[in-house]
Amino acid sequence: MDGSDPRLEHVFKSKRQLEKEREQARAEQAERETAAAYGSFLETFAPLPSLAGPSKAPGRSRAGFDDDEAPAEAPKRRGRQMDAFLDELKHAHADPGPPRSHRPARGGRGRSASPPREPRRRYRSRTPPPAVVRERTPPPRVWPVLEAAQEKFVRAVADKDRDHPGFLDNLPRDGKFANLFNRAHPACHFLNMLRDPSYVIPPPAFTDDGDAVNSDPEGDEGEGPIGKAGRDRFAAILRGLTTARESVARAMAFAIEHTASADEIVEMIVQSLVIAETPVPRKMARLYLVGDILANTHTAAYRTPFEQRLPEVWAHFGLVANAFTARMRRGVFVSGVERVIDGWSSSLLVQEAILDEGRRAIAM
Repeated sequence: MDGSDPRLEHVFKSKRQLEKEREQARAEQAERETAAAYGSFLETFAPLPSLAGPSKAPGRSRAGFDDDEAPAEAPKRRGRQMDAFLDELKHAHADPGPPRSHRPARGGRGRSASPPREPRRRYRSRTPPPAVVRERTPPPRVWPVLEAAQEKFVRAVADKDRDHPGFLDNLPRDGKFANLFNRAHPACHFLNMLRDPSYVIPPPAFTDDGDAVNSDPEGDEGEGPIGKAGRDRFAAILRGLTTARESVARAMAFAIEHTASADEIVEMIVQSLVIAETPVPRKMARLYLVGDILANTHTAAYRTPFEQRLPEVWAHFGLVANAFTARMRRGVFVSGVERVIDGWSSSLLVQEAILDEGRRAIAM
């Protein structure tokens, strides 16, 4: 190499010299191993020495050949035996190759020498799935039917109230405006629907006139919000309600299964409690129903609306107590209501202030 550094050339020569010396040392080592193997080969075919001293084995020479063999054949035979021995020695020191488990299979890829991979662990989440919240679809808005002149009048009042807030509050409650404030008249609902887009006509008020049932019919609509069929079903249950435990438990189960319509159910129960013509035993059975519903529901779905409407019930029960002409019958009614109120108080079902209002109402 022209222009190369003489120091590098010296390094290259030293490296080549070192490789030659290593090859020479390996060759000398191989010769020594061959000579040692040849010596062991000769000792294998040599006769064992006798205890009496060195002597020839019968029919064999000291080198292990027959005595009657020609001297010229001895070196040839020794050479053949030496070649056979060297072949065996060569096969004994040959590279055995890779282990059987790592040899490539025919027509396929070899197995990996890396350790087997551990199976993947599948961890299951313990977090509960999110609860499915079923939103209740509001019922369709059904507009009441009015005469053309009356509908025009109601729309004019609604427009006036929209342009001038508080206009409706200053109108008289009689004359041609009386139907606008009468909740039993279609004009009142028509006006409320014009003022409030979310307003829905409430169901008809509960009455004790109609069918009554004491057992659940087949094909009940099951859990969830109640529709018209559910209202008719619960109204029939309230009409046939008695103070028997099975009758009250059946009505309570219906209310709990339809908690989504708690406000509507509370409205029906309260309306049934304040009907003047209802017999006293049926009033007490419906009061027992209120206590069972409050005791078996752990949410405010029923407690809040009942607490808002109970003052109306206490006021009516005060009128009923004062309507008794016989003192004994009045005492039986008052003591029965007081036992119910005391039971609610011990179970903390209703606020104590509301219960005290009931005690004062029936004691007057």
